Amino acid sequence: AGAAGIAAGQELRRLRKRALVLEARERVGGRVYTDRTLGDPWDAGALYIHWSDRNPWTELAKRYRFETLDPSTMTGGVRF
Repeated sequence: AGAAGIAAGQELRRLRKRALVLEARERVGGRVYTDRTLGDPWDAGALYIHWSDRNPWTELAKRYRFETLDPSTMTGGVRF
């Protein structure tokens, strides 16, 4: 029940199909999650953007000066 699963469920509903969207955790949202346990909300997920060459979030990340990495220059597995 992350973003893709929720979107797929909505599209199936629009097509008048029945579907059950599942989530392994106790909440929906997948990697995207806003935590409110400490009072003020803070984003605790979505640390990377897939398909950045065509993802609309990439432009927003750059506009707001989030650090971005070019995956074509990354070697040796995952970089944090």
